[in-house]
Amino acid sequence: MMFSPGRFTKKRMSIGDALGFYYRLVIIPLIISLILGVLVGVAASAVLSHFVGILGFFGGLGTAAVAIGVVAMLLLVFIPIGMFISAALLHFFGKYVFRQFRSDYQATFAAVVYGEAPVILFFWIAIIPVIGLLYILIDIWGFIVEIFALSNLQKTSKLSVVGVMIGTVVVILVIAIILGIVGVLA
Repeated sequence: MMFSPGRFTKKRMSIGDALGFYYRLVIIPLIISLILGVLVGVAASAVLSHFVGILGFFGGLGTAAVAIGVVAMLLLVFIPIGMFISAALLHFFGKYVFRQFRSDYQATFAAVVYGEAPVILFFWIAIIPVIGLLYILIDIWGFIVEIFALSNLQKTSKLSVVGVMIGTVVVILVIAIILGIVGVLA
């Protein structure tokens, strides 16, 4: 799927199957992220202990524990919630506003999950200092995979998918700006 998104993102999945795919996919990156979180925390505690003694050591370990909790919540709870919201917005605009999508919400959700696959598989890279900047490229690749998946599963062109994505962002930004102005004036 990573190297040939046009071919490997054609399989329709129910929402349950897509979530199952996501949670099976997230296991190894979660474990790697947790290990890296501990290692970074231990390294931070070793550095901090030189400056503030034993309190710095425990502070670094505390930071590692918090980081581990944040990573776990992000991968297991917040990203899946974000996928539901993202798919709902894309589906609403793609199907009802721009009239480019032909399939149901399940197809849009599956496409969003396909698009998250590279981002999730290499999530742990973001934890590594400096190398984590490569994660931007992985995000871009995930966006490209999502375009292919939406095109395949919604039976529309890639250009239409890009138009729907841009249109969705523009409409949401305009609404946010109007609400912000109304909020300031009120």
